[in-house]
Amino acid sequence: MVATAKSQLKSLYRLYFQRPKASIEFFRPVWLFLNKKPRELYIENPPELNPLQKKIVDEVKRDGMSITHMDELFPDEPGIYQDMLSRIDSLTANAVQDPKKQHFKILWNSRFFHLDPANGFVRFALSSRVVDIANEYFGMWTRLLLSNGYIADPVPRESAVNTQNWHRDLHDIQLLSVFLYLTDVNSEADGPLWFIKGSHALGRLNSLFPQRKPHSTRKFPPGEVVDAQLSEGDKVMCLGRRGTLIFSDATAIHRGGHCT
Repeated sequence: MVATAKSQLKSLYRLYFQRPKASIEFFRPVWLFLNKKPRELYIENPPELNPLQKKIVDEVKRDGMSITHMDELFPDEPGIYQDMLSRIDSLTANAVQDPKKQHFKILWNSRFFHLDPANGFVRFALSSRVVDIANEYFGMWTRLLLSNGYIADPVPRESAVNTQNWHRDLHDIQLLSVFLYLTDVNSEADGPLWFIKGSHALGRLNSLFPQRKPHSTRKFPPGEVVDAQLSEGDKVMCLGRRGTLIFSDATAIHRGGHCT
């Protein structure tokens, strides 16, 4: 009885507060106003990008995604990636089941992610080489919103659940996600990220199954319907050797974490 009442109150809170609030904040003029100070800081302190960083920003603006590698972005700092790899065994041994995603185990997530400056994952996320890309893409000073590490259990394609299906992230009207492959991803069986080019807010396919506001009830468009409206060139299977980096605007349609 108590659980039912809590669930009903939570639904009412989402319906009458969270969704209207998100609708206002996601209105672009309001969004720009709320981010006035970060935009001013960007204008006063524009990042100086190297050619690779500029290429990444240009590709994300055009296609919604860009693929590079740790060796290219951090050619003189191999210790960052080596530290990441050295931590994987202990993280894997202590991974816990994700309560919301049955085929995922959590290596870490933002709820208990300690910002240890010696940690390679932290050094990577807060590096100026990554932050400057984010600032240039947004045209404002940005902040780290989430840092998550997962292991995806092998499952058949027909059993794909949650973010293994086509979806758009709902956190904001513009997002920058960075995916890092810690193993070789050479085929679909290895669980690559799939991405629909140009489906981000700045792209030509931005009206295809438009982004819904946070706390919406329907998040995943039917996969076969999405596929029917796309050409093969629109869908990108992101393959790469370990150390591959994928910068992407996660408001675009994408799916991932499915391996067999």
